[in-house]
Amino acid sequence: MDFQDKKSRLLDAMKQCRETPLTQVHFAWALPASANAAPQPFFRITFPLTDSIKIKAAFDGKIETRDVHPTEAIFFRSFSWDKVISSPGESLSIVYRPDFIRLVLDLNTIAHNPHSLSSAGLHTIQVLDALAQEKKSDQQLSCDAVKFLLDTTRRDFALPIEDTSHAFDTFLEIKHFVSEHYAEFVNRDSVAEHFSMSSGYISQLFKRYSNSSFNYYLNQLKLNKAEHLLLNTSYPLSKIAEQCGFSCDARLIKTFRKHYGTSPGRFRLSKKHRTNLTNNNQFL
Repeated sequence: MDFQDKKSRLLDAMKQCRETPLTQVHFAWALPASANAAPQPFFRITFPLTDSIKIKAAFDGKIETRDVHPTEAIFFRSFSWDKVISSPGESLSIVYRPDFIRLVLDLNTIAHNPHSLSSAGLHTIQVLDALAQEKKSDQQLSCDAVKFLLDTTRRDFALPIEDTSHAFDTFLEIKHFVSEHYAEFVNRDSVAEHFSMSSGYISQLFKRYSNSSFNYYLNQLKLNKAEHLLLNTSYPLSKIAEQCGFSCDARLIKTFRKHYGTSPGRFRLSKKHRTNLTNNNQFL
């Protein structure tokens, strides 16, 4: 199935979700996951399509399995792909990453929208994130926000992609691979070996289609995860370095200081007032 076929199927699925009355939004956090599927610091929305699905996650401070119906949606503040959906019902999941949006309908229909989410969409995610932190969130506002975010995502995804070449598809595949495996100590050479191409060609692709180099993109993924763990767990730096793909905590400190202008320890202390630290610890 080529990209256009996937795009058509995903747009139809988003249209179906938009036309289905939405009655409830469940707010969830990821379960503790295996080493190969650690919770990711990205927001995700899942919509059942034709039948109910079972979702096992942390809802309202406790782990449970819920039946989620096609008139409902699940907003994850962090998630793992590991055993989240435990029933075979078809569903649409949208993952909002800072550099692209991942859309998943089934294992054969996974696409990435290279267009950045609009500012209106980003503000809507902030609203949903704030609602998720409330004990009793406003369901009408939650449903309206999810519908608006779905509209924004669908409109952005429907935009034509200027470059439909094989090189551009390869670039997107590389970004997706790196985003899934950055914690496994990958580098440009190992990625080049995986795709059976030269490391120089990978650099050319990033220069052509991105405003950053391969190494910058890789470090941003690691630092985003490091920031999430610093703010939402009490893990020592050695464990954070390991989970983020740094060879040692000294490498984490050096890279973090260069980007943020301060050490990870001081960064964590400066954010110590975050009230959701204790609550989030139990879900990571």
